Amino acid sequence: MLFRNVQTLFSMSEASGENQAGTSHRVVPNEGDATNDTTQAFRVFFDVQQIGGASSPTTDVNLETSHDEASWVKLVGATQVTTETTAHEWKDVPVVGPFLRVTTSLGGGTKPTHKVSVKLASTAPFKLRA
Repeated sequence: MLFRNVQTLFSMSEASGENQAGTSHRVVPNEGDATNDTTQAFRVFFDVQQIGGASSPTTDVNLETSHDEASWVKLVGATQVTTETTAHEWKDVPVVGPFLRVTTSLGGGTKPTHKVSVKLASTAPFKLRA
């Protein structure tokens, strides 16, 4: 299966020591897209860099979905980062609601800083509307 359509959901180019809640995006089809929603598959790319921290520092990154932009549910998460490293993952997205966002959560005695990039890939064309 080819996931040729890719859109950026979340990107932090500067390191931050704060938890993040990304912009809410509505997932919509491209004009002229004849793909049936039940056959369109999605995957997510997580790129997570953890920098510093002490006393068991952790970085969690999650893809969440919502039907109303008020109540959010975790769809899939990157594997928790527990050392100073850069991790890359490619995970299946089992289902997609009308809205998506990315959240990050830092933990530990001395929280680390982090940089994150999350991209959504699909087998059919789609757009993200903020």
